[in-house]
Amino acid sequence: MATPQPVNNMIRTTLTSDLAEVDVIVVGGGTAGSVIAARLSDAHPAASIVVIEAGPENFDLPAVAYPAFFRKNLSPTSTTLQFYFAAPEPQLANRSLPILAGRTLGGGSAVNLLMYARGQRADFDGWGVDGWSAKELVPFLRKSENHFGLGKEATHGDKGPIAISNSKYVGSTLQKDFIAAFNQIGYPTAPDIHDLETCNAVSTIYRIVSPATGRRQDTAYTYLYSRLQQSQDRKLDILVEQRVLRVLFNERKQATGVELQAKSGGTSQTVKARKLVILSAGAMGTPQILERSGLGDAEILRSSGVPVVSLLPGVGRGYQDHQLISVMYKADLPPSENLDSIFSGAFSEAELIQDRADILSWNGLDASAKIRPTQAEVDTFRPALRKVWDEYFADEPSRPLGVITVYAG
Repeated sequence: MATPQPVNNMIRTTLTSDLAEVDVIVVGGGTAGSVIAARLSDAHPAASIVVIEAGPENFDLPAVAYPAFFRKNLSPTSTTLQFYFAAPEPQLANRSLPILAGRTLGGGSAVNLLMYARGQRADFDGWGVDGWSAKELVPFLRKSENHFGLGKEATHGDKGPIAISNSKYVGSTLQKDFIAAFNQIGYPTAPDIHDLETCNAVSTIYRIVSPATGRRQDTAYTYLYSRLQQSQDRKLDILVEQRVLRVLFNERKQATGVELQAKSGGTSQTVKARKLVILSAGAMGTPQILERSGLGDAEILRSSGVPVVSLLPGVGRGYQDHQLISVMYKADLPPSENLDSIFSGAFSEAELIQDRADILSWNGLDASAKIRPTQAEVDTFRPALRKVWDEYFADEPSRPLGVITVYAG
């Protein structure tokens, strides 16, 4: 697929009368929503589709386009991220853990660390849901990617829109030292730890970055923008900086549209859907919209004064996530092999961008390991951790307890 050209003037920030009624509404232009809208537009180019995103567009935003700047998205002042905070926890001295979610076109794929990572076969099969086993998902994983690294053809694709590569830059010193350190303590080097099976091994890893351009391969860039440039052949629109308040239903409890409000405030407006409303607002955003729309636990809805449309007690429950723990070490890496040289000012960001420097395509992540504890280590676990181990890990020998990655920054 051709490299998308700037599309800023094709993305709307204001709801206009021609979007008052469309065939399909996609709520959330994030990682999944961008793909859904693009694929629907491919299958039904005559259908009018509007993607409604709460965050901004980001085609020319350096923090999104250049992998080396990914940390800019994670700051408390970020315009591309939504911060949610969990309830205070006694185990954390009553601190509240932050949960970060993308709030921009491309969602999490536009603001994450760009580290190419996959779950294990046991993770997908463990869900026990028809259509979501590893065997059923692999064709779609392959369809989505253009994998330039080492890996089995059976699990990796080479014709998809999302490039997986070494980008245009590698920090080889730390990469080699990290792998050698794991080898010394007994972990072998594997060609690919993201083949859905490999565990207790270390490997070089790849980035979700184009090896040709060095640009981040978020789903807005790889799926949506190229379709926008074909606007004469299809009816696809993107509306940003608009927060969907709720889904509207008719007397038969069919979704007929959405109520939304601009980021700037003002009176709420509606968009009607002739055929379909799709909610793809993320693990945190979608349940909130459902509950505000009257779908959820009866007690929660009634206590909030929301009329009940459908009793779905599972809405907003069962959230699971992984934790990120950072351990800092000092190293004597030269400026050319660590991204702190950019953030400290040793390198000029403006000059790097002007020169299209290869280091901009680097995220500082070049090696990773998937590991499980030995039985002797398991025997030292405290009761709470041992319970989790016995329930989720003990009988799945290919499921790692942790992923350790080295970051040069």
